[in-house]
Amino acid sequence: MILKLPTNNPNFLYEPSFQDVTHNFQDAPGFYSEWVHRTDPNQFEYNGTLEFTECNQAALRECVKSLHSHPGDILEIGMCRNASCSTATIVAGKPKDSKYLGIDLRDLSSFANPSENVHVLQSDSFAQDSIRVKMKELGFGPLQLLSIDGWHSIQMVINDFAYVDLLQKGGVVFFHDISHHPGPRELIAALNPDKWIVIKQCPEDYGAGIAIKKY
Repeated sequence: MILKLPTNNPNFLYEPSFQDVTHNFQDAPGFYSEWVHRTDPNQFEYNGTLEFTECNQAALRECVKSLHSHPGDILEIGMCRNASCSTATIVAGKPKDSKYLGIDLRDLSSFANPSENVHVLQSDSFAQDSIRVKMKELGFGPLQLLSIDGWHSIQMVINDFAYVDLLQKGGVVFFHDISHHPGPRELIAALNPDKWIVIKQCPEDYGAGIAIKKY
């Protein structure tokens, strides 16, 4: 059961929580059991390509295209190694002038290419102060794209969404796993429609969500 707690955050209608049911830092096993039952369980075997499907890639590519008409920078929380998933999709499609910073707990510094404005920081996304300092050091301007695919508990996704204060008007937030994990699924559901345009895609796989900032 999801609790809908009062909030003063104008981005949300309410704050989703598992409080009194399970810890908000957990991923609530069984929460998405309906999705599991109607899908081939083999699709849950992580091999990079299945975890980030062609539909997911297409949805993210549309977000990246917005950088060409609305110049801005990029923050990705939760990188990946596979050539067909989110990090490669963003880096391949972004304008050279758009600065990219990827955040991950693992050392993925091999992706860094400063000459192409591609930077990587090994960090927990909860370390917002140090991440924001790094962005300032790199000369980041307003964000046009925030990609959230880190730890998927409600509390962590709420934390990662806090970076939207750096997002410009018309900026885009891309969420992965909105059909599979409670954090992105419930945060999308709680967004204030006066401030966000929400688009849900890829319902037959892990799911992708797009939120466009109105103002």
